[in-house]
Amino acid sequence: MPAPRDEAYAPGPIVLEVDASDVARRIMRVRQTIPVQAGPLTLLYPQWLPGNHAPRGPIDKIAGLRISGNGRPIAWKRDPGDVYAFHLEVPQGVDSIVTEYQYLTPAETSQGRVVMTTDMLNLQFNAVVLYPAGHYASRIDYDARVTYPAGWQAATALDVERKRGAGVDYQTVPLDILADSRVSAGRHFKAIDLGTGGDKPVRLNVVADAAKQLEAKPVLGCITGARDEESRGDGCARVLGTSRPQLHRAQRALSEQA
Repeated sequence: MPAPRDEAYAPGPIVLEVDASDVARRIMRVRQTIPVQAGPLTLLYPQWLPGNHAPRGPIDKIAGLRISGNGRPIAWKRDPGDVYAFHLEVPQGVDSIVTEYQYLTPAETSQGRVVMTTDMLNLQFNAVVLYPAGHYASRIDYDARVTYPAGWQAATALDVERKRGAGVDYQTVPLDILADSRVSAGRHFKAIDLGTGGDKPVRLNVVADAAKQLEAKPVLGCITGARDEESRGDGCARVLGTSRPQLHRAQRALSEQA
């Protein structure tokens, strides 16, 4: 297994295409185009995840893996000691490979955190990528493209390069940034402008199960519906994970839109 190095993945950016439109069956279909060089290659599925502090990458949710080059199948095998690693031999004359597979999101809580329903979804890119071993995640660039259900809206920290119907192409970023930039999308969506922080806009993006749940108003000095003492003043700021000035800006913005 190649050890990770602080060295750029020289063949170039990886194109990641995620079709997240099949919310009825809660399946995300993934296609990656990975530039390669001939010879042995190991692909890894993310094992250690941000905020988990344990090797909990949902490898059991990956199904139907197929790898091809120049339109022909390429055989792969699982590492006998690491189920997160896949080994293959890139044939001569192949400068890019295509990996296709499905991410079977949990249908109920007994299977894991539910991230897809008929009204909303949460896309965590670490759950849908395979990346080449031998490089720091910060040195592997990804060009992510996502197709959402028609009529849905999506929010993420990633910058949008362009939109195409129900699809969104995001600007190329390193894998570590991609993995830390989850997407929240849904049928019922509202973006609330909280003002600007320097030259950057600040927004509160809300996704709900129903349109009526998007109507947020200040309650007891807080923008949540909490009714206890913690919903006031600094306690409210703690609940929201924000500062008191930011909280006040949010209150003003919501009041103006009410």
